[in-house]
Amino acid sequence: MSSETTSPEIGEPARTGTAVRGMHPSPAVRVARLGYVGFSSPDVARLLEYYTNVLDFELVENSPSRAFLTTGFDHHCVVIEKAEAMSGRTFVGFEVHGSLDDAAKRLTDRGYEIERRTDVGPGTPDVLVLLEPATGTPLHLYESQLESGVATSAGVRPSKLGHVAAFTPDLSDMQGFYQELLGFRWSDTIGDFF
Repeated sequence: MSSETTSPEIGEPARTGTAVRGMHPSPAVRVARLGYVGFSSPDVARLLEYYTNVLDFELVENSPSRAFLTTGFDHHCVVIEKAEAMSGRTFVGFEVHGSLDDAAKRLTDRGYEIERRTDVGPGTPDVLVLLEPATGTPLHLYESQLESGVATSAGVRPSKLGHVAAFTPDLSDMQGFYQELLGFRWSDTIGDFF
């Protein structure tokens, strides 16, 4: 059995002849990184104050119904939307390797419904939207974001958005979706609940 590393292009295994722990050999899309997450709240101003005054995020764009915040280079990494009630994540954005055209073809070939949109928000002019199984949370796949124009900070501001949690009634289905369709790698599990 060979363990030579091959090209990490979409549809190709990371290793030949051996299984890589937690990695599907040919996902439809390979996510490059977590880009942004959306939250809803009846009090956008209060959350905006927390993100800017406590976490030192920079406000990039603001309207009565939405606020876009960043930690630096990317246009936004947190979006807060006005809603009747507060909820967890309302959408999640992932930057992908490769083109959206290729990703759209691979996703539809695997039977997933997707929608191509140009109106999800500033900074992401071209996005594929698909729904996360079990939760119905919209997932935004994009090639890149526009730059924010915000300088990096030496203060307490996080340098990037690193993790987003999800609650699901079936962990194995959710794990399979992210690994087999989006190319995530399994890292760890805490007990039978996380």
